[in-house]
Amino acid sequence: MLYRNPQMMTHNNSIRTRLASLASRVISYFKNEETLKLYKVTS
Repeated sequence: MLYRNPQMMTHNNSIRTRLASLASRVISYFKNEETLKLYKVTS
């Protein structure tokens, strides 16, 4: 079913990649926030 409709596959892939990039951005942001807090505490 999925193989017969390549458009759906690409659509799902685009959504997945968008979510992945968004998640990585959020994770990196929170990591930066944590490092800033640690830096403020240590200094």
